[in-house]
Amino acid sequence: MWQSPGFNEELLKRYGCLKDIYNAMRSNDLADVVYTALDVIKKIGSVPLLISEKKSDAKSTEFRKLGNQAYKKKKYHEALVLYNKALKYAPNKSNAMKLAFSNRSALFITVKAYSACIEDLDTCFKMGCPPEIESKLNNRFREAFEYIGTEDRLPVQKFANGYFEMLYEPHNPQISCATMDVGVIMEDNCPKIVAARDVKVGTVLAVEPAFVVNMNSENIHIACYNCQKLEYNLIPCEGCCHVMFCDTDCMKQCMNQYHSVECKIIDLFESTGCTVECTEKIRLAIKAAIKMKFQSSWNKLIDDSKVYGMERIKNSSINEIYDFREHLSLLSFKENRGFIYGAMYNASFVLAAVLYYMAKTNFLPYDYNERQEAIKCLGRIMMYLTLFGSPTIIRDAASINNSSKIELHDWENFGLFPLVGKLRNSCRANTLTVGLNEKVALVAMEPIPRGTEITITYLGHWLDKERHCNLVRNRNMYVLYTSVCNCIICSGDWENQCDILTATQLACYKKLKFQEIDFNKISKPYKNLCKTLSELHTVPFSEEYTKVYKSLRTCILYLQHVNTDNVVLEKARAKDTSAHVP
Repeated sequence: MWQSPGFNEELLKRYGCLKDIYNAMRSNDLADVVYTALDVIKKIGSVPLLISEKKSDAKSTEFRKLGNQAYKKKKYHEALVLYNKALKYAPNKSNAMKLAFSNRSALFITVKAYSACIEDLDTCFKMGCPPEIESKLNNRFREAFEYIGTEDRLPVQKFANGYFEMLYEPHNPQISCATMDVGVIMEDNCPKIVAARDVKVGTVLAVEPAFVVNMNSENIHIACYNCQKLEYNLIPCEGCCHVMFCDTDCMKQCMNQYHSVECKIIDLFESTGCTVECTEKIRLAIKAAIKMKFQSSWNKLIDDSKVYGMERIKNSSINEIYDFREHLSLLSFKENRGFIYGAMYNASFVLAAVLYYMAKTNFLPYDYNERQEAIKCLGRIMMYLTLFGSPTIIRDAASINNSSKIELHDWENFGLFPLVGKLRNSCRANTLTVGLNEKVALVAMEPIPRGTEITITYLGHWLDKERHCNLVRNRNMYVLYTSVCNCIICSGDWENQCDILTATQLACYKKLKFQEIDFNKISKPYKNLCKTLSELHTVPFSEEYTKVYKSLRTCILYLQHVNTDNVVLEKARAKDTSAHVP
């Protein structure tokens, strides 16, 4: 049942249930199709099997030995992933866990990540170092300690350190994550985000935390599941064998928000069956619904879940629609997507399976009637967000092993954002969405006159993408946003364009001195590049624009890194050009 929609349909026909699903899909209440799908999979006995993976010394040892093999071959990123898998499977404070921390520390000292090495050794010693390796670890500790402070770290300029903190800008009283450059106007009884005053290139308009984030399957082995930071010294979840955290505070926060429930059913997502259907949208919707519940009572959430989309927008304040601290703000996406019935049909069975197993936990009310209403409430929220929630790509910057080399990290995460996720898409947007782990910043990329709508590019700036990624841009746009775009960028025709600069633009461009950017003195070149890009924004398909944009993007990469401190062992390359296509 979980392998393909076609097989789904044949099975439902055989049991005479297909009509029930189709009728439920016509209902005005999105809960009906999920609740009907739940009844159907129970009736025909097609609930996918939830096989929970248990912590295991043997499994941990298997991954650790594979890590040792990769380490000997100098495949350091692969070794780190395997050692982290060994930690995920190791029973808490077991000998297998101690050995995994020990081997990971050896990897860190080899790549000259001395601070990370010492932190892993400290963790191992606190748990009780195995006697047979104690002498070796003490020697490693002394060696690493001798080199502490010699790691090649990037300089941090004051300008960069506070760049995304909006320290000197008053915040918008209606949208707390935005500055006073951001305004709201009403158009057809619906709010629209616009520039409240003339905005210059390089201006930070907003820095918004995600309500929830779904981590890329590659990042899950090298980043904190809560704050999304790319980190060396990750610690495993004590409950499941899938996620890691940068420290106990992040673990506790994530458990309190949604992972205490998700942890018990996460194997359902990782199993062969549900992975086929389980897109980023569904995973985000499940997490968001759980988090909403933890911020509300069942009775209130059940009532609140019945008002969503335009109906909620018309009866909500600007704050309630756009503020990330408002737990119902995600119910204010417009219902303006086409082609929803195929997605609804497929998602209904995945969500039904999730709710089937969620009902076996203590998350739902004990009383039978209350429990059924709670199931409908969660199904309603999850289906609404799956169909109409707009996931925002979060693409971070990371330094390669604490060196001066910074790269855009290829493995993107997705988040649901009450403000940024509701901005209109334009493939030639006037802002750049800058990834900051669990946050995104909006940075103006062209002059935005007062009253102009603020737009974002859902799939990222075309000049940030490798050519093979741009080739599937249209397909990804359809899968994630059920939208087809035939603009010059999505069609790829921009590569054949050649905008010609005016004499004024050319004179401005020639004033720039292109050279390797000194991160100790970044503020001046940054401001000069912003000024030039402002002049060239009308010729985006010129060689000059490309050169200025890429230089400015290098500056922003540095600003991203300073404000996130992400680090990876090696440059990560996305192999799948259709990574967002299920």
